[in-house]
Amino acid sequence: MSGERILVVEDNERNMKFVRDVLQFKGYEVVEAVTGEEGVRLASEVDPDLILMDIQLPGINGYEAFEQIRNGESTRQIPIIALTASVSASDQEKILKAGFDGFEAKPVALQRLVDVVANGIATSGSTEPVARAADEASIKAQSLPLVAEQRPGATEQHGPVPTILVVDDTPQNVKLLVEILKSQQYNVVTADGGAAGLQAVETHAPDLILLDIMMPDIDGYEVCRRIREMEAHRLTPVVMVTALDGKDERVKGIESGADDFLNKPIVIPELVARVRSLLRIKSLHDQVRVQAVELEAFNQQLEGKVQEQLTKIQRMDGLKRFLPPQVAEIALTGDEETFLQQLQPHRQHIVVVFLDLIGFTAFALSEEPEDLMQMLGEFNQAMGKLVWQYEGTLDRFTGDGMMIFFNDPIPVPDAEVRALKMTIAMREAFEELREVWNRRGYELGCCWGVASGYATIGVIGFEERLDYTAMGTVTNLAARLCATGADNEILVTKRLMAKLDNQFMVDDRGEVALKGNPRPTGIVNLRGLSE
Repeated sequence: MSGERILVVEDNERNMKFVRDVLQFKGYEVVEAVTGEEGVRLASEVDPDLILMDIQLPGINGYEAFEQIRNGESTRQIPIIALTASVSASDQEKILKAGFDGFEAKPVALQRLVDVVANGIATSGSTEPVARAADEASIKAQSLPLVAEQRPGATEQHGPVPTILVVDDTPQNVKLLVEILKSQQYNVVTADGGAAGLQAVETHAPDLILLDIMMPDIDGYEVCRRIREMEAHRLTPVVMVTALDGKDERVKGIESGADDFLNKPIVIPELVARVRSLLRIKSLHDQVRVQAVELEAFNQQLEGKVQEQLTKIQRMDGLKRFLPPQVAEIALTGDEETFLQQLQPHRQHIVVVFLDLIGFTAFALSEEPEDLMQMLGEFNQAMGKLVWQYEGTLDRFTGDGMMIFFNDPIPVPDAEVRALKMTIAMREAFEELREVWNRRGYELGCCWGVASGYATIGVIGFEERLDYTAMGTVTNLAARLCATGADNEILVTKRLMAKLDNQFMVDDRGEVALKGNPRPTGIVNLRGLSE
């Protein structure tokens, strides 16, 4: 799945929300329309990979919208699946004859929706319908009453046909009911008394129960009450079949949990109609129950993912307080072994930036500790934001300064340019700080040193305390340049600047003897970007 676009044409807000949530969770892009006219327009504008089209729509209905889309030069090849609340054979046959690529009855089960959309996307280039009945036999099979979902604890699979349990101790009555129901293509099981009926309920998990009232062992009222106590059958339709016609008997039956009544002798059309109606209601209840379970699992999965992301964010925020963000990201996204391997000492070409406050020693001796800490906090905050912005790795604080390097642990293609742009931005930020500090009577300056070269980089320390740092002559060189600089200067080696093709304006400082270096070093003072 790669973010295919699905156009959903549905005017029921609740149905639209269900479809939208499921499809977006599965990674699809969902475009919504609430009228047939809007669906036709969006079909040509957004070029969807599949259309889910409700049949009953305000304005033009689903059939008319379908016809207009099929007649469009740019939209005729888009697969279109009908969504319909009707499950009658005539309506389904009408949908298929109209040319729809398939249909799905409402309410749609979550997994059924996912499967239908995935199948439609997978076969969108085919000339065959996506979910169309293969022949008349399959259409006829779909015209039967809706099948209830299999309930937990059932020991049988009924296949595509509903199962009806007939409980009656009179063989002639049982035979008549079985013949009527089998002629309607139902699966029928029987029990010859109340106790046997209760056992059959647990064994066969029927979709509907026809229950005689007058039976020698356990009467129908008691059987119905016990069925309603079974968790899996609280909503299984129970129709009481009785020769009794009094109001009191009906009230007693309703109180015991019966859904409907049929009087003996049986009127066949009435029996067929009531069974069909109750099976449809039961099927809808089952679909709602299945959807509720699926949505609960769906919500729990979402909550788990959200919690996982929140935990990761919280851990990341915590680690970033003590580690460079690039190192924290590696620590959180990989396992411990991978993390340690990536951060083992290794040789890498980096660009190192040192910065240092000028006049800090005298300031520290003359000011209160609270003022000193506030000043350092402001300085570190202003400079630290720019380190993050330019994706540098903050090696450490040095009291009144910092060491930053680029190109490790995450390689960057323009490490030199990033480093120099960061120092220019830092100089501008420091000028704003200088104005604030001057009003407080603080006299402080700042200078920078930048050098590039190879260093050994990795984790050092001991088990309870580890640091990620760089060591080598390049770090010493950057530190010496910083120590040599005056207020507001950014001193850079000529070797580094030679790589940048005049992208920056500089003042040449010639060859300077730096402390600890055996030979003079060519340096420049960075003034800014070239115009």
